[in-house]
Amino acid sequence: MTLKESLLLSAAVGFFIIWAGELFQGVPLKASYFWIMFSIACLLYFQYTKNVRLKKEEAVTKQQQAVKKPVVKKKK
Repeated sequence: MTLKESLLLSAAVGFFIIWAGELFQGVPLKASYFWIMFSIACLLYFQYTKNVRLKKEEAVTKQQQAVKKPVVKKKK
């Protein structure tokens, strides 16, 4: 997990906690709606960046495996 991913995940949890705290204090849902939206946005962006990183890592490992494979020549 990269620093960017951990910050996004932490922000999502923080926004969710703020939203839940406001709900328990009796703040109307309309007034605290943006906190849950920030939380969902952070979670979605976290998933996106994680999948991009995993695809890059997968491409690099495939490329490294292709380089490491020995070429076997057939005898005639």
